[in-house]
Amino acid sequence: MLKKICFLVMSALLFGSCSDKDDNVVLPDDGLDPEPEEEIQSLPLMLTTDKSEGHIYEQVGFSLEDSTYTAPNGGFAILIRYADALDSLIWQVEGNEDGVHLLEKNGTINSQFRTEWSHYFYLPGNYKTFLYGYKDGQLVVQDSAVTEIFADGDFLNINWDRLGEDSNKMVGFTNEHMRDYSMQIFTSLRDDVLSSRLSVRFDSFDYRRPNAEIGDREAELLDSYITELYGEAKYHVAEGSPLNELLRLFKTKFKEEQVLKIWLTGKSIIALIKSEDTDVNGFGYEIHAEPI
Repeated sequence: MLKKICFLVMSALLFGSCSDKDDNVVLPDDGLDPEPEEEIQSLPLMLTTDKSEGHIYEQVGFSLEDSTYTAPNGGFAILIRYADALDSLIWQVEGNEDGVHLLEKNGTINSQFRTEWSHYFYLPGNYKTFLYGYKDGQLVVQDSAVTEIFADGDFLNINWDRLGEDSNKMVGFTNEHMRDYSMQIFTSLRDDVLSSRLSVRFDSFDYRRPNAEIGDREAELLDSYITELYGEAKYHVAEGSPLNELLRLFKTKFKEEQVLKIWLTGKSIIALIKSEDTDVNGFGYEIHAEPI
């Protein structure tokens, strides 16, 4: 009996001693450090422009340039060098949430990578534009350029005394991915009457059927645009201002109900008008201008 008791006591002591040692066991270091994350390097792409100054409705050209490449065919070299080094490349005008996607990848051979593009500015100002490029969620391209835009024409970009016999033309101005509308300027010389008309066309509307919403947007946009350029109108149909005296300044004959607003500048008389079909179609508002 005494031997059994001694055996149990010795077993307990040995077990406790082994347990203490096990608690203090230090596992061997395998000597492997965690792999450092691969750092994505910035790419030497720069934003360049063909002019630092320009005028409203004058095409301003932009392009990409590789600061490390001096040989010919720089644009083609950029396509070869950086198509796989970028996931996206975007150009934006300051204050505008939309932008031009210069690099669009869709997993097919139809992916697009543009190194040259153009833009029209509708208002004068000092415009800063930005270039952003991304790879794996990191910003790897960042540059900017500044272009100063003037509005020193007699009407928009038009100088009346520089228009010749070939002045009968329509010019459209569209900025890709920047707005939901485009502007058109039609200048004409007919029966010795020189004039210019500004109209707007929206991308999202169906013009094949009457739609008063189109007309509302036309009138609102054109009114605010000309007011921003030339100040408050001299005549407003809602204010009951004297209209006949101002209408006589136009060589083009308008019905009184067609004219909604009239602006006067140093060299031009400008009106917000609606066409004779506007009441039927719901749209057809334009800006009409003539030299004084």
